[in-house]
Amino acid sequence: MKKINIFNSIAGILAITLATTACADIEYPEHSKASALQQIYMSVSVPQVDKSKVVYESVYGVIDENNHKVTFEVPYNMSEVLDDVTDLTHTFLVASVPVSSVITPGLGGVHDMTNPLNITVTAADGSKSYYTLEAKLKKSDKASITSFSFTIGDNVFTGVPDEATHKVTYFVATPELADLIAKNPVIPNIEVSPRATILNDLSQPIDFSKDVVIKVQAQDGTVVDWTIAQSEPQILDYGFGYTRKKYVLSSDALGITGDLNIRSMTVTNNYLVMHDRYFKFKLYDKETGNYVGEAGYPADLSDTNKANSMYIDKDAAGKLVAGSFTSWTTGSNFVLYYYHDGETVAPKRILQVAGLGDCGRKFTVCGNLTSGTAFVYATKGKGNLVYRFRFIDGEYKDMATITIKEPNAAFTYMCTPIALSNTADSEFILVDQQATGVGSVSKHKADGTMVAQMADDAKCQSGGITADGKVFTFNGATYLMYIDANSNSTLGCLRIYDITSADNFSMGASHPNFGKFLVFKSDDMSSTTNGNGTAAVAYDIAPDGQTCDVYMMLTSGGVMKYQLTKIAL
Repeated sequence: MKKINIFNSIAGILAITLATTACADIEYPEHSKASALQQIYMSVSVPQVDKSKVVYESVYGVIDENNHKVTFEVPYNMSEVLDDVTDLTHTFLVASVPVSSVITPGLGGVHDMTNPLNITVTAADGSKSYYTLEAKLKKSDKASITSFSFTIGDNVFTGVPDEATHKVTYFVATPELADLIAKNPVIPNIEVSPRATILNDLSQPIDFSKDVVIKVQAQDGTVVDWTIAQSEPQILDYGFGYTRKKYVLSSDALGITGDLNIRSMTVTNNYLVMHDRYFKFKLYDKETGNYVGEAGYPADLSDTNKANSMYIDKDAAGKLVAGSFTSWTTGSNFVLYYYHDGETVAPKRILQVAGLGDCGRKFTVCGNLTSGTAFVYATKGKGNLVYRFRFIDGEYKDMATITIKEPNAAFTYMCTPIALSNTADSEFILVDQQATGVGSVSKHKADGTMVAQMADDAKCQSGGITADGKVFTFNGATYLMYIDANSNSTLGCLRIYDITSADNFSMGASHPNFGKFLVFKSDDMSSTTNGNGTAAVAYDIAPDGQTCDVYMMLTSGGVMKYQLTKIAL
């Protein structure tokens, strides 16, 4: 066996390594010649409203190797809310240099940078680089409009600033609003960059129906022209986008201060119609809310069909329909009256059916009662029956009785049935106020079989729903609306759901697309007393189909009106 001398082998390897590396000039860190600044910043005190707080911000220096200079562009005012000039007498400096390099004089401690500071960076091998550090207070050159708006009546117009084009665009939803702006010069609300000023005279009203140039001057004197421009927004091809509150009318303004007297509401022709429990129908101008008068009184109203409680709706022709609640009529008849000649003329009685029991406190009309086929849906209170009355050319033909098995074996007096189409095999929705504590909203086939139910966390937030629901179609979408009331019905808000897609109906609040189901929620409205089924909703689609007005009434608390548009903002 051959033996190997390990010591001789190690010596040979070492000799080869030394011979190889002797040809290269290895530079270790401790012998580095690098002496250039890599980075340097200054910490500057930011004034605070609370003087006990100490806050510093960093300002990085710009290194100019050719001229051996470092410049700090320090904002003239570090605070955006206080006008204290930045204090350069108490600053801190932090620098990055190559390994083993040394800065003299040292940067530790506080530095007064009101005058230039000369420093030297010495490398490990003794080579040096020299720098002059200089801090300059720079006034802001920001001259931006950060927000813009103006108000005319209840209408607030908000502009969107574009920094790239120096343009503020505000959108006008309707020609009516464009005319309103042209007729009403206003003093706008404009916010600009900190310490910038507006050179225009804003003490006098300005006509914003035309392009207006606003001159904004920055702190350093820079002036930027901003153009305020009106624009027609994009029109949606589905559903609604921009909404605006048209008015809120108190119960005093409407003259409906009586406890629980107002029971339902609808919109027909030029009127917002509200009725009390004694068959008095109050007519209001639907655009202004001003009281106009009362509707015509049924000429054949007698002890055999007189109602102590009534409900109103409209048909597809926009004409008023009134109906009684059978258990509160002397003869226990469910009676319908049709105002086919207008609201101020005595109506025609088109239905009187006995023996239905607790029927008609809430009902809905589907179709035109003047011509063609129309249906009226009503429920049996404290029961599980839906009655579907068929009319042809305004004449009553027959009645179908539909049994509901779920979700409620017996719904309440306030349960509202709403057909989704004008056919005998139409699906319908039941909106019930107190069936499960927070209420129940369910969709059913024509035979009463339930096909979907709205989840509890989707249909209300606090106390529960009110039972007066409406379904309408606007811009290719079908919507369900009703009022979400608090636990004692002293507050309520209007909710609108997009039920166009069958999948939406069962969507819970945690679903990622829930915002496409619950598409609108109004402000809260106060009520003067307990709701007890007396809240109401109504809608009115403009003849040109461009807008839809929706109304909510909460007991004797008043009326709130919103307008839905096809405008995308």
